[in-house]
Amino acid sequence: MKKLTSYTIALFSAFAAHTAFAESCVQPVSLTYDVSLKEKKGQIAIHRNGREMLRENLQTGVVEYWYHSPAGPLKLIRYVDSEKHGIEYQAEDFRGNESEVWKDITLAVPTDSMKTMTLMSEEGSGCDVKEIYTSEGGKELVWLPEKNILISYKAPGVSWQIKDQNESVFKERLAVRDNYILIDYADIGDSEEDPFVKKMIRWGFVEHGASGFYDEHGHAIQGHGHSH
Repeated sequence: MKKLTSYTIALFSAFAAHTAFAESCVQPVSLTYDVSLKEKKGQIAIHRNGREMLRENLQTGVVEYWYHSPAGPLKLIRYVDSEKHGIEYQAEDFRGNESEVWKDITLAVPTDSMKTMTLMSEEGSGCDVKEIYTSEGGKELVWLPEKNILISYKAPGVSWQIKDQNESVFKERLAVRDNYILIDYADIGDSEEDPFVKKMIRWGFVEHGASGFYDEHGHAIQGHGHSH
C-alpha cells in the first residue's frame, strides 16, 4: 500500500511538473500572419497576454478582445476601428465550452483540424518542440505545441503563414480602443435605430452571437447567442 501511495504521489508530481512546464512555455507574444482565403489576402495580428488576447484584422480594422476569467467564463468585445465603436458579447454565448474556444482562438485555427490529420514529424525539445501534421488533400499544419503557436496552416483555398513574432504589444494595441463607445449585445434589440447598430446589422455582425474564431476555410463559427 505504501508503494502504491508513493507511486501515485510521484505520478501526480510528474503531471503537475509537466503542466507547470507547459504553462511556462506560453508567454506573452505578438504574432503576425499572412492569410489567404481563396482570392482574398491579408494579415491578422494576434497579441497574447496571459488570460487576455487581441486579434486584429489589419485590412478590415475589425478587432476582437478576449478575456478568459480564472472562473471559466469568456468575455468578448468586437471593436470596429472605422466606427470607433464596439459590441460586448455575453459570457453565456460560450458557456460549457470555454477552454476549447480559448485554445482555438489563441492558436488561430481550431485544434479540431488536427483530429483528421496525421503527425508526420516532431523535432526540437523543451518549449521549442515543433510538430508537423498532414492529411490527404494537401492539408498541412505546423505548430509549436508547448507554446501553442501556429507556424503555418495550408489547405485547399486557405493559407496561414507566420510572418513576425515579437514581444507582446497587447497593452499598447488595446489602449488604442480605450475611448471607443461600447454597446452590450443584449441591448442590440433596443438600439436598432443607432447608426452604428444599423451598419453592423447590414454587415451581419449582430445577427447572432459569434464565437470569434473561424473554421479551416476562414468562415466565422457562430456561437449560441440570441438572434435579433
